[in-house]
Amino acid sequence: MVGFQLCKDLAEGNKPEECIIERKYDGTMALYIKGEFYNRRGTNITHRFPELKSSLKAVLVGEIVIFNPDGSDNFNAILRRSTDNLWKLKLQ
Repeated sequence: MVGFQLCKDLAEGNKPEECIIERKYDGTMALYIKGEFYNRRGTNITHRFPELKSSLKAVLVGEIVIFNPDGSDNFNAILRRSTDNLWKLKLQ
């Protein structure tokens, strides 16, 4: 089964010493499989990020993030990519 592993509340039985902490970037969660990206709803969003190309034969789950020149994440840039309108995407 391939899918997203979402956060769980500590009240659900997770112990702090069993948790892994990582930096949370503001982006969009994506599943990469067979050369394509899918969001949590299962929508193919590959066309929204044409600069992300790979022939990697793997299944990956992670955050697609757009960074500013200073290294901070730019969530507004991700929001502008949340469209299926190809004309708007070309303006990015």
